[in-house]
Amino acid sequence: TTSKIDSLLETLGKLIDSNEKKLDHIRYVTLKIKQTLTTQEKARKKLLDESNHISILLVALQTVPDIQVLLNITSSIDELLVGGKRSISTLLARQVTITQVLIDALVRASKFHSQDEVIIILATLLCKLGAKDKKISVKARLSGLLDILANLLKQNTTNYKVLQPTLHLVKLLAIKCKAGTITALLRIISGCGNRHILTLRSCLTILTRLVQNKNNAVMAVNQNGISTMMDLAISWHKADVRNKQVLLRKSIFTILKSLTFTKTGKRKFTESNGFRIVYQLCMDSCELKVLDNFVTIGTQILRRCYPEVSLPIANLNNPVQFNLGVFDGSTRADKIHNAFDENYMDHSDEQDNNNEGSASDSDGDYEDADNTGTSRQPSDNEDVDELPSSEQAIPKITRSEEDLKESYRAFLPELELMNAIDDQLSNPLNLVADVNENMGKNAAKYEKYSSKDGNPYASGALSSLISGESGRSTISDLAKQQNLKLGPEIDLDSFVSRGGTTNIVNESLTTKSVMPFTEIPMPELFGHSSPESAEPLLERKSTIQRKKILQDIERVIYPEKIMNDVVYDLDLSIRSGFKATAKESLKILESRQNETEIPQLNFNSRFECGNLRKVIRVRGQEYDLLLNPDINTKQHHQWFYFEVRNMVKGVRYRFNIINCIKNNSQFNYGMQPVFYSTYNAINEGIGWIRAGSNICYYKNYFPRTVAAGGGGIKSYYTMSFVIEFPHNDDTCFLAYHYPYTFSTMKVHLEHIQKIAASNSIYFKSQEFCLTLKGNICKLLTITNYPNNGRHNDERYIPIEKRPYIVLSARVHPGESNSSWVMKGLLDFITSDDDYAILLRDSYIFKIIPMLNPDGVINGCHRCSLSGHDLNRCWISPDSQVHPTIFHMKGLIQYMVIIGKSPLVFCDFHGHSRRKNVFTYACHPRTNGNQKTEDQMLRALPRALQEVSPIFSYQSCSFAVEKSKESTARVVLWKELFILRSYTMESTYCGMDQGIYKGFHVNTTALENMGKNFCKGLLKMKDLSIRKVHSKNRLSVQISSDREVVRKEDSNVEMNPGDSAVTFELHIPNEAQILSVDSDIGDSSSSTESDELAYD
Repeated sequence: TTSKIDSLLETLGKLIDSNEKKLDHIRYVTLKIKQTLTTQEKARKKLLDESNHISILLVALQTVPDIQVLLNITSSIDELLVGGKRSISTLLARQVTITQVLIDALVRASKFHSQDEVIIILATLLCKLGAKDKKISVKARLSGLLDILANLLKQNTTNYKVLQPTLHLVKLLAIKCKAGTITALLRIISGCGNRHILTLRSCLTILTRLVQNKNNAVMAVNQNGISTMMDLAISWHKADVRNKQVLLRKSIFTILKSLTFTKTGKRKFTESNGFRIVYQLCMDSCELKVLDNFVTIGTQILRRCYPEVSLPIANLNNPVQFNLGVFDGSTRADKIHNAFDENYMDHSDEQDNNNEGSASDSDGDYEDADNTGTSRQPSDNEDVDELPSSEQAIPKITRSEEDLKESYRAFLPELELMNAIDDQLSNPLNLVADVNENMGKNAAKYEKYSSKDGNPYASGALSSLISGESGRSTISDLAKQQNLKLGPEIDLDSFVSRGGTTNIVNESLTTKSVMPFTEIPMPELFGHSSPESAEPLLERKSTIQRKKILQDIERVIYPEKIMNDVVYDLDLSIRSGFKATAKESLKILESRQNETEIPQLNFNSRFECGNLRKVIRVRGQEYDLLLNPDINTKQHHQWFYFEVRNMVKGVRYRFNIINCIKNNSQFNYGMQPVFYSTYNAINEGIGWIRAGSNICYYKNYFPRTVAAGGGGIKSYYTMSFVIEFPHNDDTCFLAYHYPYTFSTMKVHLEHIQKIAASNSIYFKSQEFCLTLKGNICKLLTITNYPNNGRHNDERYIPIEKRPYIVLSARVHPGESNSSWVMKGLLDFITSDDDYAILLRDSYIFKIIPMLNPDGVINGCHRCSLSGHDLNRCWISPDSQVHPTIFHMKGLIQYMVIIGKSPLVFCDFHGHSRRKNVFTYACHPRTNGNQKTEDQMLRALPRALQEVSPIFSYQSCSFAVEKSKESTARVVLWKELFILRSYTMESTYCGMDQGIYKGFHVNTTALENMGKNFCKGLLKMKDLSIRKVHSKNRLSVQISSDREVVRKEDSNVEMNPGDSAVTFELHIPNEAQILSVDSDIGDSSSSTESDELAYD
């Protein structure tokens, strides 16, 4: 057989080389070669092994202009490929020019008429070989094959025998096809109808690839591609009653989606009645799971083509503005504002995902990213900005020592305890009197210094701001003067008779806001008690988001069904000088009582921490809500807190917050807003609870400008939920998270001050500085009085040797969870618990419980009244524009220069896109003790992992990103060399690990986190001096602790309040605190990579 094929090929070579080519002989020889290869496998193998033999066939294909010879040779080559991919690879390796020869042959064959068989076999061969040839597209373009293919499609629109292989070849070269190809494809698609499914699928696949190119999409639109696809979609929707051609129908919508990327495509889609058609197709298919992807693409088309409609507000700015020009430093403030505008813009949401449930998550605190609603950990060396070695390190102090001393000596009253003589130590009462006397002298010096400096925020100017007990006797008069209601139809006498307290009323009346408030909300008056059991995360239904998007589209299709009644308008109230009275609401209520329909709801947000700008009733029980941006900004719409009245029990109301800006939210992962019922609070003692159903968060049709922080994101987002009120005519409140107001904090500080006094605790509450609006920023100092009788106790640390712990919270006003953590910490640290006593014996605490009171009071989410994110101002804070940050940094600088540098600094925050509680810290400096410092740095997070069931060490990050260089954590680490500088993040949502996996976080859990933070500080002292466990040993220890908690809670109802983990405590002396075991460098120690629980 091999000798036969050899002789045939030799004969063919001679015939080709001869001057007179005898076509009959050549036809006969090539036919014999074809027959031999068809019947003999050895012959095929022989031909593949000999590249010279294949060359003879290719030369014949190029030089003999005869159709029959061409058919014989191409059929012979086709027989060589029966071995599949291996044969193709071998053939291409032997003859790299074979695809070029076949392309030339196809170009020649296209010039002959009625040669369908040749075109079919050549196209088939090119499809098989071209898939493995990376240069096939270039060869086709240079040879003019693209034009040939376009002509073949035009000439054979109904010749389906030729169309199939031609379409396969076009598919291979789809991106490089000519304009005529699109025209031909649309003509073929129109002719296919509901028959010729294979041809239709090939055409749709090719067109899907082609229209991904914008120019091709424009050409398709100009060739009536929109109407063609619409007609085809309707036809197949009627024909495919059993849903067997889902992929084909999905391809039609995918092409439509690409065509509507262009402006012309959107216009023609609207002109072709596309909204109504696609909407109806989606509605008919919405309940069928098999058509989920089809409906998803349909909703994307509808959203993309939705007419551009601006937000229903006149101005993107907050309707309430705070004038920075009242300060001497207004010019400087304007410069700072302009310089920082871009830096404070929310650039974290840079990806625009249209798919339902898609998540491109980086967080509200912008410390890290989150892609799945859970967490991502950066590596330890990600963008690390390393510090010099400790031998060369000199703290960066930006103010003179004399300036710092004069400014902040008064805020270290415990120094008087350290300098007290022994006879005073024996009598704490005399000691306190002496300290108070000295403090008065220091305060006078500070007041004198402040007046010279012209700083209106100095704490010495605060003494006459708020009256004492005399002011509290005129609550009713003040409330009447300010037109301030205590609540719905509740006067002071009835409030007190029901068990209320006047403290919150006093504090609310002395709280200064930019906009006048109209009432003290009921949650402030009657307080909050956490539910007895943990509330599970909401299970989300997969079709909810699509249904709500389709309902939004319905507004365009059926505009006559939309009411568009403005129910609440803060802008209008401000323009009218806040003259809207209760009589107007009464008129609305009376007009609705005579109607058969359900009355409209009444809203209000003009109270402390409230945020609601406008409410529009769009359909029966559906309302669109708009939030205020932060004052003096056009962005940061996230925090909401408002009152609802005039509801009907059992009716399902839908609320749509339509100007959210983040591109994903934990509302898509089971989180619910919090709800407060006045009736339940008064009669049943129920406080804030999680509520709401059908919750989803999705991109809407309102365009977002660059001025509003749009950047790469072109639209706002909608947070939608359904709420069913439990009682008629109740007064209810809805909020993003459990509110914690400035007035509540002041009442709480008064309470713990009394507790501290009863427990003989050293507790100092000082007026640290004034905010821009004139509210007081408090500084707390907490420790135990020195005890002369315990100097021989090894566990006792003298006050002069106690390390400092500096804590702060609520620099971002919308992060109310940080205040609940701080509340739990303060309650515990001032208690008579044994651990609390040990804690006060071990440390001196400097605490600022609320760094941004103005933002909290006025319902901001992230910024102060200057429009700045105060956690991005730590490098160079301005004394007038950022007073709380300026003075807190100055206080810590003063502590450093007098040798009282904080052992731990921690700033409490909230995290909107991740679950659990975790910390951010900074990578240790580069020096010989790097491993020692790393061990000390990780001691606190490890301790918190052991003592708190909601803390996640795996979510912690120890990287320093350059974009975070102006945060408190990084600045204090980098400039003042505070190694243990942390940010502790608490989730708004819930937990995805441990015994509380799948449950919401509540105020009890947050307060317990503050309590466990204190225990972690004690536990840290033990962890910081022992050799670090390896990864496996640490995991075993953590698992053991978790098992103990699990067993303890197995017989009780799940409640984060009962989750504390006990441990044995070792209190080292000061030398031990900063030392490490001598065997730390031993080869048996675990490597750094093993110490990372998340590695």
